[in-house]
Amino acid sequence: GTTFLGYVYPDEKERRGKAGRTEVYCCHKCGAISRFPRYNSASNVLRSRVGSCGEYSMLILRFFRALGFDARWVVDWSDHVWAEIRMSGDWIHVDPCEAAIDNPLLYESWGKKQTHIVAFHPSIDSSHADSCIEDITTIYTSDNTTAIEERREDPAELIETSLVDTRKALQTKLRGVLQSSSLDA
Repeated sequence: GTTFLGYVYPDEKERRGKAGRTEVYCCHKCGAISRFPRYNSASNVLRSRVGSCGEYSMLILRFFRALGFDARWVVDWSDHVWAEIRMSGDWIHVDPCEAAIDNPLLYESWGKKQTHIVAFHPSIDSSHADSCIEDITTIYTSDNTTAIEERREDPAELIETSLVDTRKALQTKLRGVLQSSSLDA
């Protein structure tokens, strides 16, 4: 086994591979220190053949989009990420780490009490502005809204206000990127 020692800034090679951070582990048997760069580039994840839920969910998301499917990235703020693909108008759960499809209550079977699960679906189309960041916690638990709100440390109004503010900031940033790229063309 190994022990997680913490995060470090990626070295030059890891930064070239678009690693956002690097995890450091120590082997229990030999004491060797190993690095696990968390790549944000599909090509580097494919090349290294190493990943975890973050890398594999990013890959499946990119594959879906490359194939023309509407897809979004889902973050369980406690410790896991996966993707969803839109099929016949519905968002379908796809977790490549667990080889799970359309099994949104999977994480409850782990004994988890979901608090914050958020879907990210950035779009420059203003008609989708309300769904570019969406709280979807209720989809991934059989608990009612009252039970979820009791687990959360923040009031529902603060969470909704934060989502609205973040949606606006994301839309502004996406428009800026689009304008910048059209000026470069």
